[in-house]
Amino acid sequence: MNRPFDFSAQAREERATDPALLASALALMYDRAIRTGWELDMPCRQEHGGAFLARIAELLQALKQQPTPEEISSWEQSLTTYLAEGAQRDPAPRLAVALELADEMSGLAGGFVLQFSFIPEENPAALLDSGAAPDQLLQVRGVLRLPCLPSFLGEQVRLLGNILRALGQRHLGAEDLEGWRASFAPLLPEWFAQSANACLQVQFASLDPAIGLAGGIDLEVSRIFASIESHYQRWSRTREGPLFGEHPDAMALNVAACLGEAAAAPVLDVGAGTGRNSLALARLGHPVDALELTVVLTEQLDAAVEAEGLPVRVLQGDIFDAELALPPSSYRLVLLSEVIASHFRSVDELRRLLIRACELLAPGGMLLFDVFLADPDFEPSAAAREMSQLYWCWLLTPTELQQALAGLPLVLVADEAVLDYERTHLPPELWPPTRWYVQWTSGRNLFPVVGRPPVERHWLLCRR
Repeated sequence: MNRPFDFSAQAREERATDPALLASALALMYDRAIRTGWELDMPCRQEHGGAFLARIAELLQALKQQPTPEEISSWEQSLTTYLAEGAQRDPAPRLAVALELADEMSGLAGGFVLQFSFIPEENPAALLDSGAAPDQLLQVRGVLRLPCLPSFLGEQVRLLGNILRALGQRHLGAEDLEGWRASFAPLLPEWFAQSANACLQVQFASLDPAIGLAGGIDLEVSRIFASIESHYQRWSRTREGPLFGEHPDAMALNVAACLGEAAAAPVLDVGAGTGRNSLALARLGHPVDALELTVVLTEQLDAAVEAEGLPVRVLQGDIFDAELALPPSSYRLVLLSEVIASHFRSVDELRRLLIRACELLAPGGMLLFDVFLADPDFEPSAAAREMSQLYWCWLLTPTELQQALAGLPLVLVADEAVLDYERTHLPPELWPPTRWYVQWTSGRNLFPVVGRPPVERHWLLCRR
């Protein structure tokens, strides 16, 4: 194993250090986290088709899109076809176009698809007013969800201003933008502190449906966020197979193999998930307490334990809960895999966890956990720290890790770059453990760059 905080394992790959490149990578990841959807509609008037398409193109440009000539040509053909068909219907409908993200997980960075359809005309009299300008006939509805990262306040305000200008609100000026900035500035830190998943949601609608965009845009601003439980519930419904893969961590098995007789080496698996480590260790004969915070994953783990009749006690709860029935000074191994890296947000919180682990470990017992460590000479920006929490790869520096460990009865005996270690020790047929594993573990969920990101996931092994 490597000496503590040894980053030489990936020295063969040049590290990305250019500040502008790293800032650009963070900006891309912010765009990937933006969710939005739009619908515009207008009467089926062929003479207004060009203005309708121009407005759509302006909105897409405001949303950081650069449609290709081929895409624009395809939209023109669809628009012409729909307008011709709609004009022949009696009563004539309105033509609607929905702008939907091409890939929900890629946000703005993944582009859009356009879907044309007909909807009933609710104001037939508008069709008789041939002198109405296109913007008077055009209706719009949209929603924009922006992660509440305080460091991206300026980007949020710019995006909002660009969208409103694309929707015909040309009067907006610097004073309006500064007003929004002043309104959002105190809210974002407060909301982000409450949840890394907090989003600023802005809903757009025509202020006066009788005169469409010409009457202005109504904005409704609110805060929303999804709990960890809701994330896992959604992923359990939409992803195939176990959420975290089927196979145990090689490091966990290798550390357990050094504990002596399995039956005399109880293990506490914190954040056990669906049980890939708990089940594997129990099959080797270790008594295992599997602790999981979320109900949906606990239920899946319970079912797996019952099906195999393994020596696993499944507990649903929080490691910090003093009333949780965990015997002190009794575990030979306390394992936290993909827990701190995914869900922790402060050095103080990490230290509390390490103190709690010390209370539960038997003398000589081992604590194995993983964190995203920054290179020693890399100083993370506020934007990088916020983004790491948003993408479940909370980062800390070696100095901060030392602060968390200071004065505790723990000796750091090894650190390993997770990607290198697991790739080396897992059988080739089991690599990669999941389709997202390499991207996340390497730090490229935070810095999608060519070369090695200045942050990567590390295994840390401590002895009590």
